[in-house]
Amino acid sequence: MKAAAIGAIPPLALGPLLPTPWLVLASVPVGTSILQMTSVLAPAALQQVCPNEFRGQVYAVYLAVGSMLAYTVGPLAVPLITDRVFHNEMKVNWSLAIVAFLLLPLAAVAFRFAMRFARE
Repeated sequence: MKAAAIGAIPPLALGPLLPTPWLVLASVPVGTSILQMTSVLAPAALQQVCPNEFRGQVYAVYLAVGSMLAYTVGPLAVPLITDRVFHNEMKVNWSLAIVAFLLLPLAAVAFRFAMRFARE
């Protein structure tokens, strides 16, 4: 999972900065496809580390917390950076790149700590 987060950095952080829309359309789907590996592997990892009687509850908490973060922090981060840092609506591509460049390494670190916890 850590490799997926790290592997998605180049296409997702550099993709919005490419000069033509066709290059962006070629780059960003590659990055999102790589990043989707984490959403497939995380539930399987949860199933392995949780006792049978808690699997449903743990997965429900995982989905609730993940959804709250994904549907609040992600969509708000890009316009906040665009408005507060750049003060220019035409710099959305730079805001997307900054969010990807900052959050994907953070995700890789979180996956690393989660795997260490899962091994114990």
